[in-house]
Amino acid sequence: MQVLHCRPGRRISTIVFLLVLTSYPVLEGLYALQIGLLVLFLLAASIFALQRGLLLLSGILMALTTIKPQITVLAILFLLIWSAHDLRRRGRFWVGLFVTGFALVASSLLVWPHWIQSWIHLLRAYREYNPPPLLGLLLNGVLGSAASAISAVLSACLLIAAILLAWRNRSAEGDSLDFTLTLSLLLNLTVIIVLPGQAIYDHAILLPGIFLIASQWRTLLSTPTRKVLLLIGGAALLWPWLAAFLLIVARPWMTPTQFYSNLVFALPLRTAVAFPFLVLALLAAVARRTRLVPL
Repeated sequence: MQVLHCRPGRRISTIVFLLVLTSYPVLEGLYALQIGLLVLFLLAASIFALQRGLLLLSGILMALTTIKPQITVLAILFLLIWSAHDLRRRGRFWVGLFVTGFALVASSLLVWPHWIQSWIHLLRAYREYNPPPLLGLLLNGVLGSAASAISAVLSACLLIAAILLAWRNRSAEGDSLDFTLTLSLLLNLTVIIVLPGQAIYDHAILLPGIFLIASQWRTLLSTPTRKVLLLIGGAALLWPWLAAFLLIVARPWMTPTQFYSNLVFALPLRTAVAFPFLVLALLAAVARRTRLVPL
């Protein structure tokens, strides 16, 4: 919240903390002991240090996020482009990132000399048994056999757009709206085109985008379309808590078979697929409104 310059009062902050801790992505991550939650903390800490001029520490913390590299791959790409734009002032980020990365690889090779080959083999097998990213998962349900090719093309287009966005905003200051908005957009695209579609616990990286939209909501009231999009996004965000509450209330009047059926028990997750796309649309609207991307 401090990275995004969101400083609500104590009451609002308490409500936000409770909602985050009881959100489905965080609860599922805690239940599954997902190390991705640690990665998200390290990511936030890295940007926090970066904004305060501690670029060496920022690079070190960002290197530690590579314990689960798929979460921060696009963010790291942006930060490398950003720091390369002014190596004299920002070069310490490169030093922290690559020295720490080298130390991690070297020390792990001492413990397990063949882990890189095993990891590459596992990555190849991972694609065979694991569901595709969210975009592919969504298209599979709509287009069937043609989904794979279309998903690959769309993902490539979105990846190119991400690289162009990172390049366009390489000169932004670390504490500027352009910088945090670019980072939030890239994390959102990570959910859509990189991370497995069923990994709802990884949706916690949408949190920066959600906070940023909340802090810029007035910019989304300029047109009726954006107002409707903001309303739908807010409803999709709050739906899991509302649905879970309704299920708790209705539980005494339902049989176990009814309660644990996919139709009923998965009710709080019905917006999980659509929500990242809604966040992306709202972030794009903010970006256009603030001239972050061309009209």
